[in-house]
Amino acid sequence: MAYVMMTPPPQLSRYYTLKLAFLYPDGTSPFMNRVVAWASRNPVCHIELVFENDMAFSIFEGSELFFKQRTFSNPEYRIVALSVSKEEYTSAYTFCENAVTKGFAFSDWAMWGTYFQIPGYPFVCPSTPEQSGSTCCSKIVTEAMLFARKIGRAHV
Repeated sequence: MAYVMMTPPPQLSRYYTLKLAFLYPDGTSPFMNRVVAWASRNPVCHIELVFENDMAFSIFEGSELFFKQRTFSNPEYRIVALSVSKEEYTSAYTFCENAVTKGFAFSDWAMWGTYFQIPGYPFVCPSTPEQSGSTCCSKIVTEAMLFARKIGRAHV
């Protein structure tokens, strides 16, 4: 598993770490994982947002959102660590806790829509998870990060 740590901003006396876990499928991975990685702009088929207590937030095909402890022992995961403020960390954590209670299901439409984007538009599938009742891993993790950074308009 590859691990990259970004240098914390000097103005933060106590920074927190959010990790993004990217799944890079290999030739022995499930067929759909390989298809998704092939169709994307990079060889990634899945992403999770991971907190310091190993709580991971995302959604798998055919399931609902989850927010649970995970180990990421699968060597196909590559982890990128981000330094964030306490407020950003807490905001992201709260977003995940709230989102998982809403029972959003996985959406193939949202997943494929993220790959076939129109330049200048964030998603081909513009509805929010609250409007459609569904989402995909990259869309919901992006919304959690946007909510934490208070950039753009995040929903949930």
